[in-house]
Amino acid sequence: MKTNESINMLKKTSNKKKYLLLIAAIALAFALLTTTVSLASQGKLETPNAPAGVWTIESVDTPPLLLNNSDHSLRYKSDGTPCTTFGGDALYYTCFNTTTQTWSSPEVVDSSSQVGKWASLAFNNSDQPFISYYDANNGVLKVAYDISGSWTIKIIHPLVTTSQPQVDNTTERINAFSLLDVDYVYTQQPWMEKFNISSPLAGLDNGGYGQFSSIAIDGNNEVYLSYYDSEYTDGANEPGALLYLHWNGLGDLGDVEPELVDAQNSVGQWTSIAVYDKGGGIHVPHIAYMSEKYDELRYAYKKDGAGSWKVVVNDRERQDHPERVLDGYGRDYHAGFFGSIAVDTNGRPHISYLYYKQLPGEDPKNFQLRYITQKSDGSWENPTKVDSDGSPGWYTSIAIDPDNKIYISYYDKEAGNLKLAKKSGSSWSKSTISSEGNVGLYTSIDIDK
Repeated sequence: MKTNESINMLKKTSNKKKYLLLIAAIALAFALLTTTVSLASQGKLETPNAPAGVWTIESVDTPPLLLNNSDHSLRYKSDGTPCTTFGGDALYYTCFNTTTQTWSSPEVVDSSSQVGKWASLAFNNSDQPFISYYDANNGVLKVAYDISGSWTIKIIHPLVTTSQPQVDNTTERINAFSLLDVDYVYTQQPWMEKFNISSPLAGLDNGGYGQFSSIAIDGNNEVYLSYYDSEYTDGANEPGALLYLHWNGLGDLGDVEPELVDAQNSVGQWTSIAVYDKGGGIHVPHIAYMSEKYDELRYAYKKDGAGSWKVVVNDRERQDHPERVLDGYGRDYHAGFFGSIAVDTNGRPHISYLYYKQLPGEDPKNFQLRYITQKSDGSWENPTKVDSDGSPGWYTSIAIDPDNKIYISYYDKEAGNLKLAKKSGSSWSKSTISSEGNVGLYTSIDIDK
């Protein structure tokens, strides 16, 4: 069914908050609604006559129709201006006009057919935008950037190596949690029909590389990408790999060959990348991603920003409960879908994700928003059940403020609500941000620091 769409800004004003928090999301009711949610700091982007602590909605855009919409991304410029990118049939980009207090009309960055899925946005030190996104028509990853007043679009170089990635053989393990298997996702299950959704992996059938892209830029304006290559295989393992690209700004971005991070039996879905400034010119890339073959949430990083990758995996479920393995697939504990990663001021990664349980022959249940982080000694904490009311944990997005407070935006599938979880110290608080219609798909969160 065709639906009209409107893109709106949902804003909360508060004189008590130090930082400005925004969430971009999609709402589905009789019309498709895209919202941007903000917790406004004093004197920034204040809505006229909006009482403190009250959420308000502002119109951003009303395109007539947007088919194939997928993940979109929200980021702040250094002056506190929020911008967002989204797409599916084309790639769009828009920013908030702080003078008129309205959102500018979205510009079409790439008008090619079936582009814009898994859009991810980052700014360099000059507030120049870089967007990574998938071209489903051609099965390639693209990056668009504007550093001269007009958009340049580059197709990322395909992977040409046939060698295995250089991965540290020492494997760390975290507590038992696993990921939804792709064989089960591709089947239209009764629970998907009940929630009236299609497969979260829809669109992968176009193949190629560039799905689940994520982009980050460090303090030296160097660009980092993580993404999934659905066709890579070394001949010994099933197709599918996690790829990574680092561009130092020299030469042509389109000529930089990507790097193979993990290729052990179809890995690399739901990637999310963050870069930490370790000091001394060292920038450490951190990637959270999915292994659908082994039903795992995985995490990879380069300790000193160079050398081999260290991959942190969890297969305790397979070790301790072999009876849960059904021909190597279909374990009844699933976690890691919609993973999102952020790194705090101490260099510790924090990951949010979806968890649920599904026994053979039964519908999924026990949906949870979960969160896991690394301890100061480098070991991992036990996964935390942040929210288990209804069907939470879909389309998670995580952000950290300068005081290392954690914010997670997510969708409650059962209630059709956009929700926000905040961690201060050891305590979590949760709130429903919007419940009008069916709102909250494809959330993206950022904090004006």
